[in-house]
Amino acid sequence: LTGGGTPTLRAVGDPLALTSYPLNNSITLSQAQAAVDTAIASGGTVIFYGHKYGAAADSLTWTTSDFSALLDYIAQKRLEGSLDVTTIDKWWEGR
Repeated sequence: LTGGGTPTLRAVGDPLALTSYPLNNSITLSQAQAAVDTAIASGGTVIFYGHKYGAAADSLTWTTSDFSALLDYIAQKRLEGSLDVTTIDKWWEGR
């Protein structure tokens, strides 16, 4: 997800740094949604990655219901024109 602007590699702590979030039991739905909002507000980029999805969370599993809710949240923000959803290849090429 990118909030706009020209993607560049940034230092750790820079609000425009490429940020990744693992979708596992250490990240809540609210935290993932906040990461989307941060990318929008800063014009930065966030990458979500996960290992598996299921009915119950464990160390590598994010619940299917939370994953669906996050996708709905991202889709709504995209419909509002707040962000772009892109591949890492397109991000690297500068979209």
